Amino acid sequence: MMHLAGTDPVSEGGTGERVYQVYIVGFVAIALVALWAALLDAVATTFAALSADGSIIVFRFALIALVAVFAAMGMRGLRTAPLKCSHADIAYVISGGMRMQATVLASVALRGVGCGIAGLVLGFALGTGLASGMQAGLDPMVASVFFAMGAAAAASAGWLVGAVRLACGCRFGAVAVEAVVAALGALGCVALAFYADPFVLLGGSGLAAVAFSFGSIALLGTAASTALAARFDRAIVIEESALFADTQSLASASLNFNIDPNLVRDYRRRKKLARRRVRFGLGRGGGRWALTSRAALSLLRQYDGWPTLIMQGAVAAPIGVVALSGTGGLSSIMVWLLALLLFGNGIREETRAFGDDMRIRLVRDRLPFGALELLVFDTIPAFVVVTAVSLATIVPLAAYTGVPLVWALVLGVALNVLYVLMRGFDAVRFPLTGRRIEYEAGASVAAVCLMLVSFSGSFGVLAGAVVLACVACAAIVHYGTECV
Repeated sequence: MMHLAGTDPVSEGGTGERVYQVYIVGFVAIALVALWAALLDAVATTFAALSADGSIIVFRFALIALVAVFAAMGMRGLRTAPLKCSHADIAYVISGGMRMQATVLASVALRGVGCGIAGLVLGFALGTGLASGMQAGLDPMVASVFFAMGAAAAASAGWLVGAVRLACGCRFGAVAVEAVVAALGALGCVALAFYADPFVLLGGSGLAAVAFSFGSIALLGTAASTALAARFDRAIVIEESALFADTQSLASASLNFNIDPNLVRDYRRRKKLARRRVRFGLGRGGGRWALTSRAALSLLRQYDGWPTLIMQGAVAAPIGVVALSGTGGLSSIMVWLLALLLFGNGIREETRAFGDDMRIRLVRDRLPFGALELLVFDTIPAFVVVTAVSLATIVPLAAYTGVPLVWALVLGVALNVLYVLMRGFDAVRFPLTGRRIEYEAGASVAAVCLMLVSFSGSFGVLAGAVVLACVACAAIVHYGTECV
């Protein structure tokens, strides 16, 4: 925050600079308090509208979120070591012969405390909402402590999953058995969460029992991880910490030296990809379908981008359908525009194979295809995934808003096609003018034009406008001059 304000709290400065830093701290603190108060008011208002039954459902999903914390950390522990070390840690702690128990204890404790603080804050907000929605004397502080202990227990149990894997030497059979046991435990907790009652868990003997359970899980997870540390294979810890050690300094460098965070993210992703085993071969095929085969292989290997693809499919086209159908009002139009402007990473992830082909000149110069052909055939696998997610989202959305289902599905597919074609703007210059615009500018212009057409109230006119926009974007990408 201090770097963003143009000052450095570490370097030596005069009295004036220190006073400025105190001012920044005070200003940020006041802003955070005001935002927190507004958030609590919004939560209380929302839960009051949900009534008691809706508040209980939200409470149960909050319990499932604790299980999700355990599942996420456990899955990560099954894939890589939960103990991450810098180059200095590797040299002086791991390779230096120091006892691993103290290092593991500190790591587990920090993870549990961090998750506990997050649970404390979010639990207080949830407790405020429950007290408002259920019209009962629930104390928000009780909910805050409840979820803080739950988050700490989930983090400790998730760390234990990774500790058991390291203690077993990462043998496949042991890891498989551990994964099954952890999955069964998580499913059992989810089943219990569906029958949870906030009146029982947040008051009286139920609260005492749950607090004892959470505390026991956190302490046992920490103690077991510390005890298993003596059996860790240090070579595996070093190997699986190499990527973290190589990229640790980039986080601070992105702030101190104005390095683009996207470059740091791409560097980390390439390092991860280089360390992965090749599990699939390139499918047979020639010509343009070789591009699609390679794009499918890239999609399978680069699973880091799957959440972004799912978000792209669940947000961009469905919100566009609601906005253009006129059922969401002005707010849906503004949300759609903001989604197109602020979530450009989604469409760039969908067309990552195309971006790589165009960016790497050694590859591009040897591909006998135009920019439009590359864009289409490189994007087919990811487009299928994104469109499937969009259609699955549009079906219940159309039923809720009353939009004709067939029209909504066709418009959703057409919007996804339009987004992909506009992504080609990043790689070409406009015909005749030679000017270049990026995806965000083209998407904004297209969204505004389609919004104006949607005011006609005719589905046929809007469909024709979307088709015309797709043809125009395809022509621009096809006849445009590629950027070097």
